[in-house]
Amino acid sequence: MRFFYLILIIGVLFGQDQIFEERNLSFSKAMAMEKNNDLENAIQIYKNILEDDPFNQPSYFQLKNIYNKKSDYESAIKLINNWLKNNPHDLQSELALGEIYFQNQQKETALKIWGEFEKNKLSNKTTYRLLFHIYARFGQVSKMESLVMEGRVRFKEPHFFA
Repeated sequence: MRFFYLILIIGVLFGQDQIFEERNLSFSKAMAMEKNNDLENAIQIYKNILEDDPFNQPSYFQLKNIYNKKSDYESAIKLINNWLKNNPHDLQSELALGEIYFQNQQKETALKIWGEFEKNKLSNKTTYRLLFHIYARFGQVSKMESLVMEGRVRFKEPHFFA
């Protein structure tokens, strides 16, 4: 009986190593395709990796970057929304979703996402900085100013963001 369990454990571990190795090879192949401007095949490989492993951050980032380069905002929005379903605490991706909407001429939706972030996710100086940089990149001066004032009061630092 012990022998059977030992064989079973070894088989499972060996199988997981193979899956991990295959995923790494696929990722490397997609990166090479991307460098050779074969974006459609690279996209398909990244999608396959994410289908098998929805938490594979490198594939997510590469795919998001490709969609951004191609200005394929609808695909980027779908990708980020799917990512956030599996990774709801990924604050940078939540802000990136707003960026994509803004770039896709959906300013109101972007501002709504950032507004929700401002209401619910500002818990420390880092989250303030993340949102501040988003507002700065997209010319939201009044939002930047109110965020600075709120941060100065909250952290009792009169020179916060100075």
